[in-house]
Amino acid sequence: MSEGGPTQVDFNGLVAGLATSTVAVLSQVEVLMDTGDTTTPSEATGGESLSPEEARKRVADGLAGARQLIDTLAVLKEKTQGNLTAEEYELIDTSLGELRIRFVSLSSRSAE
Repeated sequence: MSEGGPTQVDFNGLVAGLATSTVAVLSQVEVLMDTGDTTTPSEATGGESLSPEEARKRVADGLAGARQLIDTLAVLKEKTQGNLTAEEYELIDTSLGELRIRFVSLSSRSAE
């Protein structure tokens, strides 16, 4: 907290926070998918070895969490339609577009 009291969260901060959380989840999923050798401990697994089944479960859980965050942003965009400045609309629209592309890419890779 700052010396002047709690910081006010504005719309841009809310969108940026949700988008950042989504990127963090998708990054963890990507690291899990890229490690390939699930028997070798890695940062993505917290240093523990994972069975292939556990790795697949964590990828699926991560994708589900990312999907929920993306859906939350989509609902926020829908419910604030007509009440956003051009800058706010561009931020949420661009964020959603980029997150959806990354999500679909990782979902497709996990299905292979």
